[in-house]
Amino acid sequence: MMKNSVTALTHFLDELHSLDWQFLCKMQPNGYDCSNANDSLQYRFYYDVLMNACKTYQYGLCDLNMNSFHTLRECADTCDGKLILLYCSGVNCCLKMIKVKLSDDTICRLQHDFGSCENYYPMWYYDVTERTCKSFSYSGCGGNENRFPTSGHCNTRCQPAVGEYKRIKTLLD
Repeated sequence: MMKNSVTALTHFLDELHSLDWQFLCKMQPNGYDCSNANDSLQYRFYYDVLMNACKTYQYGLCDLNMNSFHTLRECADTCDGKLILLYCSGVNCCLKMIKVKLSDDTICRLQHDFGSCENYYPMWYYDVTERTCKSFSYSGCGGNENRFPTSGHCNTRCQPAVGEYKRIKTLLD
């Protein structure tokens, strides 16, 4: 069991390290308190895609949180102004997206993304801090893969994937 857990953790870290920082700055901040001790919470900074700025959050000592910086300057130097929105214009235009095969754990850690169109469709995303799926509006195009048609689909895919790494951390301690 321990060997499988270490292999899964190593695979996840390899996947994250191979990703572009533009992508990592789109990950959700993880405020879930893995230590279960309120005095262990610390303030850190993360890049908020919707606000296009670095913001503070309470860091709960959980591992595997790549969008987490000790200082505002570190966050801004890494993410601020570097995220590029890809779009095109014209009547017969299609949004071209580079598809990267990501694990469920990585997908479920992305910040929810409204997208780039003007429609409003009810969807669900996984919130790593609350450890639950939440509703949001999706525009119909763009966005990312942390988007599910129902709460059930979201929970089925994300609860086991994200929870697994908390168990791995416990096994490695």
